[in-house]
Amino acid sequence: MIAYGAYLFGRAAIRIRYQLHAEPLTPVQTKARRSNVEHVLGYIAIIVIAELLLPVSTGVRVIAIIGALLLAPSLLVVDLEPPKRRKPGDPTE
Repeated sequence: MIAYGAYLFGRAAIRIRYQLHAEPLTPVQTKARRSNVEHVLGYIAIIVIAELLLPVSTGVRVIAIIGALLLAPSLLVVDLEPPKRRKPGDPTE
């Protein structure tokens, strides 16, 4: 499970890097992207802090915090990863 998550994260990082080398971002795009990352990380930090303050058992807190930390890469990939190129005639278009 952890290896699959690392694979997905690595694949997304490679795709983002290749796209940035092919088409560098303008300063406005860089600022918008940085703002998105800051908002996502702030959101995750608020979730983790809230989980620490909940009056539940330690096991539930740990599971909830791990879930919040796993949510961060997913949210960032949705925002940052370039869209996949579809093959002509693909029924998902």
